[in-house]
Amino acid sequence: MRLLALLLAAPLLAQTPAPAPAPAPAFNASAFFLKSCAGCHGQDGSATRPDGKKGRAADLTDAAWQKANTDAAIQTSILNGKGHMPAFKGRISEADALTLVTDVVRKLQKGTPVKVAAN
Repeated sequence: MRLLALLLAAPLLAQTPAPAPAPAPAFNASAFFLKSCAGCHGQDGSATRPDGKKGRAADLTDAAWQKANTDAAIQTSILNGKGHMPAFKGRISEADALTLVTDVVRKLQKGTPVKVAAN
């Protein structure tokens, strides 16, 4: 009887889809900033190097810079690069670039290093 049940169930088991792959880890914007942006923009976004001197990168904490640049413009710069800044298109998605803008760049404060947020 068990054998008959197994034989009847075999075609159903063969049609069972393979389990879905595990989802990709969520984008951690603060970790990305510290890994990919802080080298030039500084851990707080002010473009201050560890030796205290100002680097060539934009001071992302400057109120005038923040006001002059829309989220879309900053996102475009992240994806396509600008001046000496490399392009990150292909390394992060458009949605992740916008998350970087809204969750990190817009919240930068001079003298307050970015901390890695838990996902």
